[in-house]
Amino acid sequence: MLDTTLRLLRTKLERNLRLGLRPALRNGLRFATASALNCYRLRHVDQLGVGVRVRGRAPIIDNRDGRVVVGNDVVFLAPVTPLYAEVEASALLTIGDQCFINDGVWIGCTAQITLGRRVLIGPGVRIFDNNYHDLHQRQLTPAGRPVTIGDDVWVGADCIVLPGVTIGRGAVISCQSVVRHDVAPFTVVSGNPARAIKSLDPLRFAPEPPATMPLDRQSA
Repeated sequence: MLDTTLRLLRTKLERNLRLGLRPALRNGLRFATASALNCYRLRHVDQLGVGVRVRGRAPIIDNRDGRVVVGNDVVFLAPVTPLYAEVEASALLTIGDQCFINDGVWIGCTAQITLGRRVLIGPGVRIFDNNYHDLHQRQLTPAGRPVTIGDDVWVGADCIVLPGVTIGRGAVISCQSVVRHDVAPFTVVSGNPARAIKSLDPLRFAPEPPATMPLDRQSA
């Protein structure tokens, strides 16, 4: 974790220095101010990455003794309705590096919800790992079923991702789809329930960077 943080900070510094000293100082001040503010706005996050940006309304994270992990360079964009995340006791919500989460997203986590790296979440998306009510005894909450959304997934506006679903890397969920079953990697799905309508070319996606790239070889 420390190596990743240092690598990211060095990359940002090198990029800003190319702009000149004055822009680098100005951007550095903005970065430090935003980071300090986000530590307060995201105070219910247990592990907060570097370079997290909150644009608009701050996320509402109802952390009920669970664990919330937010990676580096995550963007929360909420001009109207903030993200609402409910994390129950002993549950784990993970938002990976470089995720982009739009306006009005609602996450209900009673067991485990994992968003990989570079996941794009459209406005009004709902992600739940629990139905919250038993079919017959409505006052009982059933056991949660983990939800996993892989790297480079794009979830369109107003989609619903239901308990127990795994969405493979690079998949696209069309707007207003309801995902009840697993989605294969590099697949476009649409509808209620969501069904495959197209396959994507995995070779057109950017390759995964080496996990142990040294600092002096990290690209800007």
